[in-house]
Amino acid sequence: MNPLTLNDIQKLAWDKGSGLLPAVVTDADIGDVLMVGFMNQDALAQTLRSHRVTFFSRSRQCLWQKGETSGHVLNLIAAYPDCDHDTILIEAVPQGPTCHQGLRSCFGPSPRSTLSFIAELEALIRTRAKQPVSQHSYTQQLFASGIERIAQKVGEESIETVIAAL
Repeated sequence: MNPLTLNDIQKLAWDKGSGLLPAVVTDADIGDVLMVGFMNQDALAQTLRSHRVTFFSRSRQCLWQKGETSGHVLNLIAAYPDCDHDTILIEAVPQGPTCHQGLRSCFGPSPRSTLSFIAELEALIRTRAKQPVSQHSYTQQLFASGIERIAQKVGEESIETVIAAL
């Protein structure tokens, strides 16, 4: 499926859910499900325009942007319809915990938590590598030093891990 655009909003099956569709939010880097919310046409349009995930609150009967009070926004990467056009898959990059209880996901820890940790670590390293070198980031300094120094550091850490395991 192709990502949704503003022109696609009318093509969704809004009538099936009385004007609301469930929106399943996943971490774009890891794939873990973070939360489920509901969107109306305005919420989806605002999400696609602002690249910040916005939902429709069924209890308050209004739009709300995830993180508007906590600062833990969800930055939109892409939105996709399901095969029946009655559910929306949102790929986003979370800025902090998604759950109001301070957890990364409203569904608790992922059963793939080790894989999630490795993917999160990889995403963090990738982000640091793209940023300008700072005296406060050892990762950035390693990237600036070149592949030989990175390989040396990986070797040092590997040896320490083997020694600790023994």
